Amino acid sequence: MRVLLDLNVLMDFLLKRQPWCVEAYAIWNATHEGRLTSFVSAASLTTVFYTGSQSRTSRVRAECSAPHRGNIGRHSDRR
Repeated sequence: MRVLLDLNVLMDFLLKRQPWCVEAYAIWNATHEGRLTSFVSAASLTTVFYTGSQSRTSRVRAECSAPHRGNIGRHSDRR
């Protein structure tokens, strides 16, 4: 059987969103085992890439700025 996956199914699987990730994992497993042929649109792939990069960027910004939060935006040492 061939199916076109909705973006939400792909995101449920990748982000492990409860409770839908259980069904998304079953679809992924069926595809991996060859019982199902799954397709996604090209627009879905760019959305997944964008969402992933935004998530990673947010995490990196939080990690990098955490020790310096008290000093961000202050210019008291400038003359």
